[in-house]
Amino acid sequence: MLIFRSTEPLPSSEAREFIAGLLSEQDVLLIHGASGEGKSLFTLSLCYSLACQETFLDFNIVNRPSTILIIDGESTMRTLSKRLDLYGHKTIYMGMYVKNDVMKEEEEIKEFFEGKSGLVVLDNVTCLTSFDQNSQTEIESFKGFVMRLRDDGFTVIVVHHSNKAGNYAGTSVLSRFPSVVLKQKKVEENTYSLILEKMRDNIPTWSQKTYQFDSVGFPVVITKEKNVDSKRDGSIVANIINVITSEPCDKSFLREQLREAGVSVSNEVLNTTLYRLLKKEEIKLVDGIYSIVSKL
Repeated sequence: MLIFRSTEPLPSSEAREFIAGLLSEQDVLLIHGASGEGKSLFTLSLCYSLACQETFLDFNIVNRPSTILIIDGESTMRTLSKRLDLYGHKTIYMGMYVKNDVMKEEEEIKEFFEGKSGLVVLDNVTCLTSFDQNSQTEIESFKGFVMRLRDDGFTVIVVHHSNKAGNYAGTSVLSRFPSVVLKQKKVEENTYSLILEKMRDNIPTWSQKTYQFDSVGFPVVITKEKNVDSKRDGSIVANIINVITSEPCDKSFLREQLREAGVSVSNEVLNTTLYRLLKKEEIKLVDGIYSIVSKL
């Protein structure tokens, strides 16, 4: 057990941000969506943008991992060859033909990086594993595998299928350990919504983006969501101030007011990072605009 003084800096607490507002070093990001609706293309284009340090959707690329390993459990060599004509880069490597269970490849993955950290993409859970996704006991082994990669310095993107109800397939454990959960939903032909379902370690600055794949094969935002530092109604801001400075804090009303202000937060986020920052009154008001100004 690691014990340390609460006023001292945490060991290795500083993580590089890769994609502003979306992905940081040692994050575990889960993206899920229906089969055949472009999750792999979306993830490949994200990796390519990271490798080239180009804008992805309307997110800014701040840093890039030195090496990206995409482990593909579904594509044929022919399909992959076509995709890499678009998304290939000298820092992107592909892993294929995993035998039954990617978890058995853990040491091989770490050896590939030669003691350095990087980004590992697991595409997808169903094709790369053989466990029962509805078994909490069996899914815990996958969680342990991903957490060990994270604790060794890796950033991990997990691609997964949605069920018929539109939720991630399998037990809820799958959504508990990722720091970011994204849902991809097809709205109409070549139009998709990217929905932020969870963001643990940062204040969410967006909740949903709508995009299309362009003629080349890269996702392009077609409508922009409002950011949390956009113009707000002064009464909403006043209500938020009143809620967070009252004892006890009415979290239900706080959540409602944040939603009115265009900020969508989950119970987990509200009960941890966001609530603590707001409770410390680390916000400022300028002509009806509010923004969180520290610990971002």
